[in-house]
Amino acid sequence: MSKTRILFVDDEPNILDGLRRLLRSERDRWAMDFALGPEEALEKVREQPYDVIVTDMRMPKMDGVALLEEVRKIRPEAIRFVLTGQTDRDTALNSANAAHQFLAKPCNPDELRQAIGRASRLREVLGSNELRAVVSNIGSMPTLPAHYHQLLQELDKPEPSIARVSEIIEQDIGMTAKVLQMVNSAFFGAPRTVTSPRDAAALLSLDTVRALVTAVHVFRQFPQESVKHLNVDSLHQDGLLTGSIARKIAQAEGLDRALASQALLSGMLHDIGRVLMACVVPGRYRQCVDAARSDGGSPWDAEYRVLGVSHAELGAYLLGLWAFPQDAVEAVAYHHRPENGGVDASPLVPIVHFSDCLERATALGVDLERAGFAQDHFERSGLATKLAKWTEIGNNVLRDRLAEAS
Repeated sequence: MSKTRILFVDDEPNILDGLRRLLRSERDRWAMDFALGPEEALEKVREQPYDVIVTDMRMPKMDGVALLEEVRKIRPEAIRFVLTGQTDRDTALNSANAAHQFLAKPCNPDELRQAIGRASRLREVLGSNELRAVVSNIGSMPTLPAHYHQLLQELDKPEPSIARVSEIIEQDIGMTAKVLQMVNSAFFGAPRTVTSPRDAAALLSLDTVRALVTAVHVFRQFPQESVKHLNVDSLHQDGLLTGSIARKIAQAEGLDRALASQALLSGMLHDIGRVLMACVVPGRYRQCVDAARSDGGSPWDAEYRVLGVSHAELGAYLLGLWAFPQDAVEAVAYHHRPENGGVDASPLVPIVHFSDCLERATALGVDLERAGFAQDHFERSGLATKLAKWTEIGNNVLRDRLAEAS
């Protein structure tokens, strides 16, 4: 694979010189350019494509947000970082749609390397440059109209309830992803990675959530045409069940609390790529739906035939752009084809794959194989001996949820 092309932007020459020295050891894998200010940066961006743009926030004439908005128009496929020493809410809100990731200044050198390294490896997750451009250009997340209006109505009340706001956000896959992206950014400085939408809403505060919805417009309603081909309510329920099963299995396997939380998160968001497909390439998504119905095959196999990728890679690419934990990104990317994760894949990959298949098999009244379970992979990797235990755990979760609903 060719070198990752990266452009660093700052209005202070000494900062750029420091970055050159700091990252000199990365020259074998990164092709790095340095622009003194936004005007020079835009000239370079117009002349050649970059995979990653890293800009300072506070610059004269044009700040980092304004620069990235221009970059977004010229090179929508570029991954956009903001380096900032500012932590006020207004700056965070103004950056919400322009930047994919936020890094605090002064930035730890290893943190910077790791963030850029993760971003550069995302090209391996989603090979299509066209689809990378479409996903990278997403600022506001599509949400179900009913959830959008419920959230507005609650926020418009004289004394809105943070518990009710959290409940609405948790019910919507798009709202959940965007709120978690924001709360885990450098602007809000959460002491740990937040994986619960309820915790995220509480940490952001009602005022911030209201501003995100009404002023910055980070959410938008699903296009009516997309809703016809996508059962969003079912996506939410399937995600919660898959995540709940995955978390229980992760706990039973002795994984630490952080990974168990990420198992829940991965399950909740594993089908977010279907939301993206339905909204950003609705015509081709409709082709995928029609192809699956006509030949009786799986929806993801139809997606590979029509688009060359599935919703799994598309969703994982978005979560990777937004700096979600790497284990969660891998679990989403390979939740239909765990064998593609390789020998070094996250332990969450087989867990989320199994949880998704068990939930789908139960919903459809079919066996695991017909639900897309990768039996051969489990046998080759020595995981087949765990199936009885995992099935019992999953069935207990499903039985408990059924009892709660009745």
